[in-house]
Amino acid sequence: LNTLHWHLTEDQGWRIDVPALPDLAKLGGWRTEADGTQHGGVYSASDIQKVVSYAAARHIEVIPEIDMPGHTNAALASYPELNCDNKAPELYTGTKVGFSTLCTRKEITYKFIDDVVREISEMTPGPYIHIGGDESHVTAIEDYIPFINRVQDIVHSYDKKVIGWDEIAHADLKKSTVIQFWAREENAKKGIAQDAK
Repeated sequence: LNTLHWHLTEDQGWRIDVPALPDLAKLGGWRTEADGTQHGGVYSASDIQKVVSYAAARHIEVIPEIDMPGHTNAALASYPELNCDNKAPELYTGTKVGFSTLCTRKEITYKFIDDVVREISEMTPGPYIHIGGDESHVTAIEDYIPFINRVQDIVHSYDKKVIGWDEIAHADLKKSTVIQFWAREENAKKGIAQDAK
């Protein structure tokens, strides 16, 4: 009850300003309707600080979620080089899931993740970063596993612990990693078998 799991990114929008990657806010945070009106927006570093301070005063821990490698259409539209074909998809306003993925074999993907995790870590003082990991239907398992392994290392390099949806149990989990059950009991058991929390 004293935890705010703050889901900040999705296919439909990127909702946090990362100064090292300004197009996430400029492009991925907005959509333009047929009549030209824009909808969307992002939380600034100042906004994040206000929320974190408000939460801390009430003994609430803030856990930011940056979902990956799927649920990333807004990021892929903002930075085409994160796509395997280097082409930006259209911004998305639907509800279908599982169609987007970061290109897990490109080194620039991990530079991107490092920049995001570094800046989010500076904004949120809690011990955790949620890396998502769910519904990555178009990410081949042979790409998904090394991706999650490497992202865990990036998060740990900033003295944070990883939380992820139960699908991340397919990877080699660190003992400090937390599996968040939502879909498959066998994934949760697989995480426990690795001594994850």
